[in-house]
Amino acid sequence: MYKRAVAILIVALLFPVMSHAWWNKDWNSRKSIKVVPQGFNAAQITQSAQQGNVPEVTVLVRLHGGNFGSYFFDAHERGNDVRFIAADDKTPLKFHIEKWDPLNNIALLWVKVPIENTAGGPNAGEKIYMYYGNKQAVKGDDVGGTFDIDTALVYHFENEAGGIVQDRTAYALNPDPATYSAEVNLASLIGVGAKFNGKSLIKVPAAAHSAIDPAKGWTFSTWIKIPAAESTEVTAPAQAANDTEMTVMQVQDGANSITLNIQGSSAWAAMTTADGQTVETPRTAVVTPGTWKYLSLVVGEGALTVYVDGRSLATVPAQLVNMQANMTIGSMADGSKGLIANLDEIQLGRVARSSDWLKSMVATQGQNGDIVIYGDDEVFGDEGSMEAAYILTILKSVDTIGWTVIGILMFMALLCVLIIISKQMFLSSVAKANRRFLEAFRGLESSADTEQEGSFLLSLLKEGKKYRASTLYRIYETGANELRNKVGSTAGAMATDLRQQAVDSIKAMLDAAMIRELQRLNSKVVILTISISGGPFLGLLGTVLGVMITFAAIAATGNVDISAIAPGVSAALMTTVAGLFVAIPALFAYNWLNTKIRNITIDMRVFSDEMISKIAEHHS
Repeated sequence: MYKRAVAILIVALLFPVMSHAWWNKDWNSRKSIKVVPQGFNAAQITQSAQQGNVPEVTVLVRLHGGNFGSYFFDAHERGNDVRFIAADDKTPLKFHIEKWDPLNNIALLWVKVPIENTAGGPNAGEKIYMYYGNKQAVKGDDVGGTFDIDTALVYHFENEAGGIVQDRTAYALNPDPATYSAEVNLASLIGVGAKFNGKSLIKVPAAAHSAIDPAKGWTFSTWIKIPAAESTEVTAPAQAANDTEMTVMQVQDGANSITLNIQGSSAWAAMTTADGQTVETPRTAVVTPGTWKYLSLVVGEGALTVYVDGRSLATVPAQLVNMQANMTIGSMADGSKGLIANLDEIQLGRVARSSDWLKSMVATQGQNGDIVIYGDDEVFGDEGSMEAAYILTILKSVDTIGWTVIGILMFMALLCVLIIISKQMFLSSVAKANRRFLEAFRGLESSADTEQEGSFLLSLLKEGKKYRASTLYRIYETGANELRNKVGSTAGAMATDLRQQAVDSIKAMLDAAMIRELQRLNSKVVILTISISGGPFLGLLGTVLGVMITFAAIAATGNVDISAIAPGVSAALMTTVAGLFVAIPALFAYNWLNTKIRNITIDMRVFSDEMISKIAEHHS
């Protein structure tokens, strides 16, 4: 019973991480990831969140040589074994892989993450795990389930072969292949993107789920990079992008149309109705050439609003109507006003997205996004249950002598903890009481009623209960009582002179009182010094005895196999570990407490000299 209790104590103290869960032992490795809402309110990013449900954010996980490195080769060559699991280490999360390139150490994965803690603070966000390392696993993507039901279209442009982009939502709203002419941009913001040269366009047919309903709203979003004047990123001259009016997107239903336009660095939206009336937002939304910007058009609540990086920069009231979303990307429907720019990650929402929702997209997809924090990679068996098994094997191999030494050391550790806690509390109370008493003592000469009790230096004697924890008060009390014995406490005591021998006598009494206080301050600290110096040696004694017994057993049996030696030697070393476990914290605590005692000692010496000076000043 005793051995089992000590073993449990050691495991609990030294290896608390051994007990963490592991989703599935068929997966050898995992990476911890934390999704932390920064710059937006996670509780307001979805309509479901406003109804009291847990908000969900679809985040982009970027893996590269800096945060994943050689671990790419521990996973399946196409990432088939990747799985994302929630913080409870039980619930699978929906995800899909946009790109998995282990040769170049690059991977792009999209994960739908529930954000349980939206209140902010150090615990805000959600921890998830990415499991990998099961090369027999089949692909676990759920492409359509990665996005919420209000996401009507997602174009990643991940097809590097130059094929036609495919919608990654469950709605499968793919573009018209007959008119598709966007070029491939291999060096885009998120892997592969689309390049528009002024003649390129993408036509997306209307669908029931992508229609514009004024009651629900509608949102178009894309990353856009307008080439700077000196850029060669597009085949048409970049200067044209700064001079002409270009259309990023147009939605048309008969005579009704909504367009998102750019000229120079200004972006704006316009709406034309069947009766020929046109409303246009101010051209105040700035899209800086040469940089990636998240450009969005939100239709809803009786207005058109242009957002850049999640910030509302231009809006205009509009008489919204129901429209089928026959959408053209890169120009007007007739091919005019062609766009010269690079686009990436086009998304369509069948609701009016909030500013916080758009900011969450910027935070997870942008170059400076810090919503995803990457943790360490763990290998099952290195820091999981195998490590616990190794430790328990060592503890089972400890013999009676080793357990005796470990038991003594654990008792010393417990004693040290009690002394450290009690001494810390005691020294803190002494320091506070000393400060209060010193303020009172230094204010004696300014008190109006001190003359009524003889020497003003005696006036604090009656307040002993108030300063009972103060070492300075006890030194003062000794000196004040000695002074009263020599000069009395009558009204004329202040006028009484003392000879030098009497002052020296009082000083000797103060020194004696200070020595006694020092003894109180340092009481029981010697236990820490004994543990610091004796703990490692006691542990070493157990190790030496254990090794001797192990080799004696080998000599007696003639078995020199490493499997026979290793358990005994490792168990013997456990006593040294226990000795260091006692000594190292005791050393830190001793230095800390010794510093506090030294400061109190200095205060006592200064006070003693100060009191003698006042006695000599007023009584000689």
